[in-house]
Amino acid sequence: MKKAVILDTSAIIYRSHFALMGMRNSKGLPTGATFGFINTLENVIKEFSPDYLVACLDVKREELERSDELETYKANRESMPEEIVAQLDIIMDILDGYNIPKYKKRGQEADDVIATFATHFSKDEEPIETFIITGDKDLAQLVNGKINIALLGKGNDKDSNFKYIRNDNDVVDYLGVTPDKIPDLFGLMGDKSDGIPGVTGIGPKNGVKLITTYQNLENLYKNIEDLKGKQKENLINDKEKAFLSRDLATVKRELEIEYDKNKLKFETKNFEKLLEIYKKTEFKKFSANLEEERKKF
Repeated sequence: MKKAVILDTSAIIYRSHFALMGMRNSKGLPTGATFGFINTLENVIKEFSPDYLVACLDVKREELERSDELETYKANRESMPEEIVAQLDIIMDILDGYNIPKYKKRGQEADDVIATFATHFSKDEEPIETFIITGDKDLAQLVNGKINIALLGKGNDKDSNFKYIRNDNDVVDYLGVTPDKIPDLFGLMGDKSDGIPGVTGIGPKNGVKLITTYQNLENLYKNIEDLKGKQKENLINDKEKAFLSRDLATVKRELEIEYDKNKLKFETKNFEKLLEIYKKTEFKKFSANLEEERKKF
């Protein structure tokens, strides 16, 4: 079966930055996010040998359609660190050097672009197994027989750089509910990192318990008289928030984005372009590895 890998680009950049925050070249320029990003790309290529590879990008928060639904959506997030801003152009150049196509959609999040490509791959007439490289738990709602999550920096064993979430049982172990129930779960417990409110006083433990018992928000509110005390009161008072939160946490799988898998094929790197970047960033290790790789062509 062919393999497709979808990169949650922002997640990789941020994780790389915080892991290697103090890294700089001889000119004092920050290079940690760039180094970690390249390292992740190399791990992806080594571990998956992808036939198709695509990078999905975010747009500015103020451009998001979800911000129109909820003014506070992602408003609590700090501005992008200047060290990352200083490296964005070169990271985009690196994607070009690897000949990895970049996609974003005005008004939409990278998660939605990821979900759309994953859906296309899963429905393709050619059997394709898809792996999403991310650190985002929301994307676990996409997991099915053909779509997998590969969590950054959490290898299942010493030979893997990623923790795999492949099926319903893996998702239950990770979040407590099956993939189809993740939006309902977030409808109750919210997501502080994204500014999704959820219902007052309901955290992961009670959220999982309620969704396991009632399956979805509609059935929960249909049987609201089963509940008692403050929890019942909060659910009644925050009913509108619960349904809005579920909507915000549901990824969009059918964005209008061109799907031409021939443009997504991963074949060869642009050695000259990458060597030029590695010289500028003073990445001697990557330069040496690339020179050895080039000899095989």
